[in-house]
Amino acid sequence: MKFFFLLTFLFVFVFSIFVFQADYSLAQVDLQDQITQQYEAGAGAAELGEARDPRRIVATIIKVFLGLLGTIFMVLVFMGGYWLLIARGDEEKIKKAQNTIKRAVIGLIIIMLSYAIVDYIAKGLQTAVYGG
Repeated sequence: MKFFFLLTFLFVFVFSIFVFQADYSLAQVDLQDQITQQYEAGAGAAELGEARDPRRIVATIIKVFLGLLGTIFMVLVFMGGYWLLIARGDEEKIKKAQNTIKRAVIGLIIIMLSYAIVDYIAKGLQTAVYGG
């Protein structure tokens, strides 16, 4: 049990470092305008309709994917809880339910850490590209 609390504390600490960091990205307006003009011109030439920023498309895909993973996490936790309730003292079923819940929480921690790391790297790249 101490290991679980230690792991939870470590996760919250590391995650807070990535989430609550200061945003140092000050994009150069000229370069941003050039990029916007390029993808708008490309969309106009290809007759695709309104141009959309590729970064926003990727961000939308990531949000949908994380929402799906969150749904899977909740289903696994509910399944583990249900199995725990209907175990009726059977040690094998109790272990199975506890392992399901434990693995779902570990999976969620891994997903959140990977998202925080990717966000941190993306902000660093944005600062490197646009200056700041």
